[in-house]
Amino acid sequence: MRVREGGSYAVMRYTTTGAVLQRFRGFGQISDLALYDDTTVLIAEEEAGRITALSLSGTIVWTVPVRRPRCVEALGPDQLLVCEDLPPRIVEVDRTGHVGWTSTTRLVDAAGAVRLPDGNTAVVEGRGSRHALEIINPRGEIVWTGTEQLRQPRGLARLSSGELVTSGFDTGTLVVFQPYGTAARTLPFCCHPEAPSAMPDGGVLATSAEQQTVQAWTADGTAAWAFKTRYPPYDAQMLADGRCWSASTWFPTARA
Repeated sequence: MRVREGGSYAVMRYTTTGAVLQRFRGFGQISDLALYDDTTVLIAEEEAGRITALSLSGTIVWTVPVRRPRCVEALGPDQLLVCEDLPPRIVEVDRTGHVGWTSTTRLVDAAGAVRLPDGNTAVVEGRGSRHALEIINPRGEIVWTGTEQLRQPRGLARLSSGELVTSGFDTGTLVVFQPYGTAARTLPFCCHPEAPSAMPDGGVLATSAEQQTVQAWTADGTAAWAFKTRYPPYDAQMLADGRCWSASTWFPTARA
């Protein structure tokens, strides 16, 4: 189903065995997926400069203009946390695109961000030489930095355990750790894992475009299930009904 004209990227809904339930085409370059609620997914379209809210039926519910969004997290019904590029920064925006808060810390890159329960914001930087996760308070001050086991990290999510998870892209692992601490555990995922996300049951979901795989782990780190995709998946999000959304990094417009 084509939801808008133009755009060679697609969002698909799968069963955990890899069966395609729905396919929605017509999106610009998809840089991130995030759940807005049980029936709506947020799609960050970096080059198009917008965040699109898409329903399970394929209806575009609303769009928000944002400068080159690379990540998005729903903070509430009318508030989004967004990573922007050129220049890199973290912003809070409402559904009209009004910016209510902007990070003032100079960032090399903003590859993922999540809001923590204490009001601080965790930011992972993937490009350049820093390869760091930083926690920034509302005043823009860096209050904690972690760099162990992070090599070209991609994406960031907060699990129900309070742990954060990102990908050690060049290490073939996902890195799970408590903020403000030094303890960490890893989940092996060949070969270049991307875009980890939190599952409703406390587990972790991640993709490998290189292996064309979507894989899940339980809360204790046990591999739960995996399936192969026809097109390289960049990101995935688990729904409460046991199905998952996935974004394809390339979907030829000429195909049905």
